Amino acid sequence: MPRMSRVSLAVSLLLLVSTLAALAHWDLGDGHKMHWPQLPRDLVYPDVNGVDIAFQNTRLADDWGCIESGPVSEIHVWVSWYYNQVLSVDLVGVRIWSNNPNGPGGYPIPDQLLWERMFNQSEISVRPMEAHLQGWFDYLGGDFSEANHDAWHQINIIDIVDPFYQEEGVIYWLELEFPYTEYSIGWKVAGTTPFYGIALYWAGEWKEMWNPFDPSERVNLSFVIDGEAQPEGCWLCCPQCGMVLMDPTLSGTSTPDFDNDGDVDISDFGRFVNCLYGSYDPCCDFDCSGSTDISDFAIFAAHYQHSGNVPCHCP
Repeated sequence: MPRMSRVSLAVSLLLLVSTLAALAHWDLGDGHKMHWPQLPRDLVYPDVNGVDIAFQNTRLADDWGCIESGPVSEIHVWVSWYYNQVLSVDLVGVRIWSNNPNGPGGYPIPDQLLWERMFNQSEISVRPMEAHLQGWFDYLGGDFSEANHDAWHQINIIDIVDPFYQEEGVIYWLELEFPYTEYSIGWKVAGTTPFYGIALYWAGEWKEMWNPFDPSERVNLSFVIDGEAQPEGCWLCCPQCGMVLMDPTLSGTSTPDFDNDGDVDISDFGRFVNCLYGSYDPCCDFDCSGSTDISDFAIFAAHYQHSGNVPCHCP
């Protein structure tokens, strides 16, 4: 059977890399490391309008309870757009807070800031959802509508570098920020059973959110916290290249960054393609199998897709 040309192989491998983005999505039945997934009303009650809470001129937060200690390596949220003014999501800010069970208003609020990160476009996956009529609540501006737009998206952040480590049985608060799009983006209201505290908006202090059309209905926000089980340990399997994860508790990685420019990019991909055709190169044998093959490509692709940070691959 004739060998595939380098150009054909490179195109095929790059197409395969692009399909990995789909793995970032969260679907019904996927895992979670919180009390339960807080799903949008649209998914829980398809015949009921969704609702979104405006980020404009305020901050939004909701709480979760950890059910298994480990890193928070995945965060999935649902958002939509004021009058369908859909914009590119280039930055997402995430803050994780401890819980104060009895804030100044007598209800739970965020307490101490434990972890924060600003994620850029290369670390974010945006998934369009099927159009569905949505309402819009702007608590600070006093704009409340039950029928405003129908465009909404799932925002996915996975394989987080140096993730926050949560502890089983502890309640935390998730706060989100969307720089440059805050005037048109909203966080979708959850339709699942409320957990603990009520979702909050910032007005000089944290305020609870209640449904303005039904003052007896509390508001919670839609998101899923997840994370892989913490690996027990990893050791160098290619010490001449240092191509593997180190002690995962240190969150340290070394990657197929052949040109040492701080990123796994197209120039490194060219080097890897050469490994497939040339003589054996231990620096391309990521699983230390004695050859460079499709399993090594899978490892390279994961680094390429997720900026060089993947789960431990050592045997």
